[in-house]
Amino acid sequence: VARDLLDAITSVVNLWLGGRYPKSLAEFVASEPLTPLLKPDGGIRPIAVGTIWRRLVSKVAMKGA
Repeated sequence: VARDLLDAITSVVNLWLGGRYPKSLAEFVASEPLTPLLKPDGGIRPIAVGTIWRRLVSKVAMKGA
């Protein structure tokens, strides 16, 4: 099971890096959830956290650079 999961994740990462993911996922690929935090002066600081998929693909891409 673990090898099958690793193979599936590798396939997804390779599609992503090759730009061959479905275009319907483009918004998901380019988006990050935002969490608003209050600043001491009353303003708002937006904190963006990338999805685990985006972070994984970015790390793999940087390893190959």
